[in-house]
Amino acid sequence: MHIIVNPASGKGAALRCLSAVTSYLTSRNIDYTIHKTNGRGHGKQLAESLCAATSGEPVVALGGDGTFHEVLNGMDFSRCRMGFIPAGRGNDYAAGVASITFNPIAAVAAIVRGEPAESDYIQVGNLRCLNICGTGLDVDVLELTERSHNALSYVVALAHCLLHYDRYSVQVAVNGTERE
Repeated sequence: MHIIVNPASGKGAALRCLSAVTSYLTSRNIDYTIHKTNGRGHGKQLAESLCAATSGEPVVALGGDGTFHEVLNGMDFSRCRMGFIPAGRGNDYAAGVASITFNPIAAVAAIVRGEPAESDYIQVGNLRCLNICGTGLDVDVLELTERSHNALSYVVALAHCLLHYDRYSVQVAVNGTERE
């Protein structure tokens, strides 16, 4: 088993979960390797490398929505299966999926037992999204506030985007039906 962990996730929650998970795995003599992310995009790179180098071994994302998103985008599902162990601040994706537990021991135990749980994701071009995909105004605001996370920066960015908003068309295909 390969565990990709974001050590910064959940203000320390990821490292606490990792400790519980590795204790569980070690006590049952289950082989695992820890791969710690070191910055934005590294989770995707790790997942790509692991899927290319192994076949059949689970790749587990331990972190929050951002970690899950990166690992999902690096996965080759023809070679490896993916597991989630939520350990972020919001865990929005895990909260919306009934088959994902917030108990790290229960989560890793299900992964070890190989209990598959199907889950949809959103495909936008080359990008896979978990529970939300944004475009337009919401993304513009987030891009303007990427380095600043105080309430005032969001208000200022929103005002700027509203004043400079330019519409565009989008084509969407859902279950074989296309709409613009």
